[in-house]
Amino acid sequence: MQRYRCTKCGKTFHQDQVLEGVRIEKSKAVQIVHLLCEGVGVRAAARLADVDQSTVLNFLSTAGEHCAKLLDAKVRNVNAEQVAIDELYSFVFCKEANREEFQDGHGDQYVFLAIDKTSKLILSHLAGKRTNENCYWFIRDFRLY
Repeated sequence: MQRYRCTKCGKTFHQDQVLEGVRIEKSKAVQIVHLLCEGVGVRAAARLADVDQSTVLNFLSTAGEHCAKLLDAKVRNVNAEQVAIDELYSFVFCKEANREEFQDGHGDQYVFLAIDKTSKLILSHLAGKRTNENCYWFIRDFRLY
């Protein structure tokens, strides 16, 4: 495949490159997104798309960053009469009670959501531990809308 170099930053890219930093074909990227949205796990998505697990995780991370930037840029000054603020619970690798001391990313994790009640538009979100600091940053981000 022909690769090009940016004259400003020096990074290389392919003309069919889906996202910056991800070097997979568009059809594979679409397949990975479709599989993950259908609830297929990372290992199974990698196997079905015939790519490495780290490629799926890298694509998922990059796509998430782009989605967050899009949300921050486009969702502004929403006239919402009622907003539902809720949290979703999950755990990473193990429950909090079984987590070892220096495993920062493991244990209980929460996704905080602010959703417009009528349109179901997600106005703000934050993923992390259930701490006062995370709650503060979530509410602060939500107030900007």
